[in-house]
Amino acid sequence: MIEGYFKEKLGPILHYYLQKLDEYTRYLDDGNTTFLYCTRAGYSIHALYKNYLHLIGREIESKHKLFNVSRMLACKAAFNKNFDYVENVFINEFKFKSAWRLVNAIFASEKSIPLSEAELEALNDIEADTYFDSILNNDASCQYIRDYFSVQQESFSSYLSSLLTEKQTDKKQRVVLVDSGWQGTIHNILQMSYPQYEFHSLLFGRITNENSFQAYLPRMYGLVFEQKIQSRFAAYSPEKPQSCFTLHRHLIENMLEPHFASVESVNKVNDRWCANNQEDIDKADPFSKEEMKGVLQYLEENAFGLRRGQIQQRYYDALLDIKNRIIHPGEDDIRCMGYFSRSVDFGKPGGVRVLRPPVDRYENDSIDLRIEHSLWSMAQIAIEYDEKTARELQLQRLQEAG
Repeated sequence: MIEGYFKEKLGPILHYYLQKLDEYTRYLDDGNTTFLYCTRAGYSIHALYKNYLHLIGREIESKHKLFNVSRMLACKAAFNKNFDYVENVFINEFKFKSAWRLVNAIFASEKSIPLSEAELEALNDIEADTYFDSILNNDASCQYIRDYFSVQQESFSSYLSSLLTEKQTDKKQRVVLVDSGWQGTIHNILQMSYPQYEFHSLLFGRITNENSFQAYLPRMYGLVFEQKIQSRFAAYSPEKPQSCFTLHRHLIENMLEPHFASVESVNKVNDRWCANNQEDIDKADPFSKEEMKGVLQYLEENAFGLRRGQIQQRYYDALLDIKNRIIHPGEDDIRCMGYFSRSVDFGKPGGVRVLRPPVDRYENDSIDLRIEHSLWSMAQIAIEYDEKTARELQLQRLQEAG
């Protein structure tokens, strides 16, 4: 059911996205450009783009490469270059968490943490932001983290350099990051840390808010949508139906996320730069998911032969349809687009369910809390209420998100 659903509902949208990706990659290629597809989503985007090109009679060029990276790895590599920005990313991720959680996340890809059990246990009594200040202030007790970050910086810099085959020109080498989205954190970190390169980003969607770093936004392109939000919540603009994806952005994330964990470190093994989970990456099949199978099937049937105008019309028709399904989902929509867990990154284990069962999870739980905590609030409303009441509340929430 999911394969057919995604073929019909998302296939035309991904076809349009791949056409735009192809146009932008050709436009940005100045002859000294490398395109880096950021794991994890970039792994699947690269596979889709490769198949799309093959179906229209072309082949992907060697300058399009997989790039083992994550926000955590970029932060580790950039710590000694951009303290302030990296600190903000870490603090946002570990706000109100303990230093124990912070340290375990930093060393999640390593076999051990260079602390005794007693030292590690004591971190439970320290807040993460306080401990990070100690790292920044060169506290001797945190030297082990600074040393680790220095090693990661050296490894990552060598790894990045190995991916780029720079020609001798007077212009900076252009590096184009390809990813799902949303705020361009990796782009910001890499541009600050490696100013010798000119970074661009091609994203399915770009989401910004009043706190977004503005300097590099002009070189971050949302190929399907670009939306500014006023808070951490979604923002929907009726005049831009593509902004519906901010109401359920995990739909795209989950579809493009292959079956391996976030990359946390890179090391050279037998003359090959490998991620800490390289074995899982090498074994992964980007089309093992029903969602990706459906999109691939649509491309196989439609990539060759449709004119540009037909692709755009199918995209727009599918966009209006999926917009209504995201805002007012029925049972089939919830079954196909809602029953999965969003995986976590930044060294954190486990996942987060998109939807909660309509029952109290603990004392003082409520419908309002479950809706607030849901990653797809429109669907959570549909689960909690009868159809008439749900529709009224969905429209109310839509106005609040406008």
